[in-house]
Amino acid sequence: MTDAGFDLLLRRADNHILPWDKAAEVKTAFSSSQNYFTSLQARQLMAVVGSGNLLSVSESSRLELAKLSYSRITDPENFRQIIDLFTDQVSRDELNNYIRSQVQN
Repeated sequence: MTDAGFDLLLRRADNHILPWDKAAEVKTAFSSSQNYFTSLQARQLMAVVGSGNLLSVSESSRLELAKLSYSRITDPENFRQIIDLFTDQVSRDELNNYIRSQVQN
């Protein structure tokens, strides 16, 4: 994805008021077979979705977004940047297991 295209996507996602609308925007971007992201870009999009406040999407929803993003990452060796967004060890373990299963396939 070009820098200009990414900046537009990031602004569009961030401009939503409700976190689940932000998550839907990010999910659409990660679902498109035409979009590819660096780990840093994916991290920025995941950060827009947020966590830890009253109006944030669930940890499981964020985890699903992270899994969805993995197939669109151009630098999987840096995916740790995404994993580090999760403070819950169970989520980290699930994401690591998902990555291992993708690498084996």
